[in-house]
Amino acid sequence: MGGMAPNLSRTPSGGIRVPANLTRTGVFVYKNADGTTSRELRHPEQVFAADSLASLADAPVTVGHPGVVTAESWKADSVGHVRDVQQDGRFVASQLIVQDSKAVSRVMSKTDDRLTEISCGYQCTVIPEQGVFEGERYDSRQTAIRYNHVALGPKDWGRAGNDVKIKLDSGEEVCIGTCFIPAMTLDEALALIKVQQDNLASLKSDSDKTAAERDTLKVENDKLRATTDALKADSSEEKFASRVDARVALLEGVRQVLGEVDKTKSDAELTMVVLTKHDSKFDPKGKSQDYLRARFDAVIEQYAKGQSSLARVAENFGNAFAQDASGANESLTEKATREFKEKQANAWKVSK
Repeated sequence: MGGMAPNLSRTPSGGIRVPANLTRTGVFVYKNADGTTSRELRHPEQVFAADSLASLADAPVTVGHPGVVTAESWKADSVGHVRDVQQDGRFVASQLIVQDSKAVSRVMSKTDDRLTEISCGYQCTVIPEQGVFEGERYDSRQTAIRYNHVALGPKDWGRAGNDVKIKLDSGEEVCIGTCFIPAMTLDEALALIKVQQDNLASLKSDSDKTAAERDTLKVENDKLRATTDALKADSSEEKFASRVDARVALLEGVRQVLGEVDKTKSDAELTMVVLTKHDSKFDPKGKSQDYLRARFDAVIEQYAKGQSSLARVAENFGNAFAQDASGANESLTEKATREFKEKQANAWKVSK
């Protein structure tokens, strides 16, 4: 070719980088299988849609159309890739990176089999619709354009216009064909629309599920917030003082019954120690904490009454003893002792 083209550069591995206009907006004529033609509009809103252009980024470059390129077939099908996709006026511009040595030779050669045109493999939804765009009539419109690969081919292979091309040097232009897919019948178009509708329904279902999960999280968050507020309320000085008073009262009650207190035990544990001491057959199963505490208070109250009775007996005993000492009446002393012991035993029964 008489030297390296000014717009072409080499990659570190010996491949080539070359700028290109991959496609443009406008009305394109496609030949149907039955010999008729179809005029399809590639509207700027669809051609330059962000998700459509994004599907071209890093798309594999192939020689001819191998079918749909997948991760499994990429190594065998790809000779390079597309990068730097952007809008340039009415064109989709990019750089083609061709790394395969045979493909590079065919792009650079001047032989009849050189790779001069491209055709993008993609999917789209074709909507039957008649109209006029920039003075050209059309009878259908392409939407939801998603690219799979960019295929290289020989002269007259792609669907091209002279303004869709790459420039290798100032004296030679290589046409780059516009993107195309085989024309679709109405039934095929309707089937594809159905697929798109199913996809939308699936997306809506996912969206509804996400909304439900969000509502559930909100309910849980509200519960956590309520719990936090309750804990904050419990942390007030008044609440703290109240809990301290309740603990002191419980320890005093336990001390009256047991004589000593294990302060390492919780309120619930100390309550059960007193209740089982009072009634060894007591079963707390199914009883609420409020019930257990009320029963505990009742036991303490009974025990306090028993202690009061014992105190009165002791007082009577003291008086009787005084009378005995003054009157030297030995039988009265014995009687007082016996009565004291009986009343003491009866008082303990009452407390139980």
